[in-house]
Amino acid sequence: MAAARAAGLFPERRTESPYEERRCPSKARQADEGFWAEVAELVAQRGAVLVQESFGASRWFRVMSDADLEAVRARLAPRSLVAVWPDLADALSGPQPEGTHLRIVWQEGDRIHYMVVLDDEFPEVAARLGPVPSVVLDERERLVAAVLPDPDGCGLVTVGAVTPLVGVGQGR
Repeated sequence: MAAARAAGLFPERRTESPYEERRCPSKARQADEGFWAEVAELVAQRGAVLVQESFGASRWFRVMSDADLEAVRARLAPRSLVAVWPDLADALSGPQPEGTHLRIVWQEGDRIHYMVVLDDEFPEVAARLGPVPSVVLDERERLVAAVLPDPDGCGLVTVGAVTPLVGVGQGR
């Protein structure tokens, strides 16, 4: 320690080995079987939901059945944040809050797309998209979220009050 300090470093004494296995430090909800049962119940109640997988970028999936849910689960990356949102509507409509960024999800064919627009761009985007299944996401409408653990049981993403929503994703 003295030699490290003399060299201008700031060593700290550790009470444990950095090589020992430690418990996962995440306090986020884990995407365990209870979480997936809750998602299946949401699909049964609502007919369909959107599943967002975030791991720096986002991928989107429209889940309309138990088979869809199992297929989506098989594609998700460990340690990603999984958020479940209400399903798409017939088209974008209605007034949107001013002074905000709007998060829009829409479906073309079998692909799910995502973009962020300024509120003043909304009318143009809504007109361009036309009558395609779409939705404007509101953080308050997120149904449930959890972190998908990796094989060691850890999910190091922290689920905060705001989910980072970036990128364009692909669906089923």
